[in-house]
Amino acid sequence: MNIQFHYRARAIITDGDYILLARAIGNGNTFLPGGHIELGEKAEEALVREIKEELGVDSTIRSFLDAVENS
Repeated sequence: MNIQFHYRARAIITDGDYILLARAIGNGNTFLPGGHIELGEKAEEALVREIKEELGVDSTIRSFLDAVENS
């Protein structure tokens, strides 16, 4: 049995009462922006990198809430 392990960082980005959600092209599901944490990378570093890649903006992490893993 081959199980893949995914360790991800996600951001909660707000503007007033709005929360930014992402949706992959052709998919109806929405999710928080972010992505995979690379081997040896801190979650906060991964999140800043992913936001730059996905949204094209520099960001700062104000607080770390939790880590999520799934297979």
